[in-house]
Amino acid sequence: MVQFFGGHVSESKTLSLQVPTGNVLTIVNVALASGSTAVLSVETTGADNKTIKVALCTLRSKAVEQVKLDIVFGAAKTKLSVVGDGSVHLSGYYQSGPPEVSTEQINKLTVDDLQDMVQKAAVRIVKKDQNTAVPSKKRPAPAQDDNNDAKKDAENTKSQEKAQAQPNSNQQPQQNGEERTKRRKKNKNKRNKQNLTVAQQ
Repeated sequence: MVQFFGGHVSESKTLSLQVPTGNVLTIVNVALASGSTAVLSVETTGADNKTIKVALCTLRSKAVEQVKLDIVFGAAKTKLSVVGDGSVHLSGYYQSGPPEVSTEQINKLTVDDLQDMVQKAAVRIVKKDQNTAVPSKKRPAPAQDDNNDAKKDAENTKSQEKAQAQPNSNQQPQQNGEERTKRRKKNKNKRNKQNLTVAQQ
């Protein structure tokens, strides 16, 4: 919210500014209302809590009768004064400003903000580590490998059945040799009987 401000300053009458807490005062323009000359000065407190007193402008009749300042004042004690026979009129406006806080409060807020940021960063790091620490699942063996194993088992079974069905190659010659020996003995006995019969006749 903006509110108008107006004031008068002369050599015999100073003006103390009282800016409401939470607002700032902007003095926009100063004008020489009467007299021939006026040097407008301000006395206030600086950031280091030291008193500052400086001249803002010099007004002269028929030469420099008004000056645009656009100076902003806060809640610090401020006093305007004039040196000369002239009377000065000031105009400006009040408006909401940033809340005034002490240096200790600012430092405290800054420390709290940093601690909050560190805690949030730590939480993010922990979550990231937990996500990266999850063991990867083993991939199942491809279906093709299972099919190959099944084929190998079937081939082995067939080979075993075939081997059982066929006689042993070492046994077969042995059996053939025994049969030939028996036939030879049988034929020999038969010839002996024939020879014996012929001899008896």
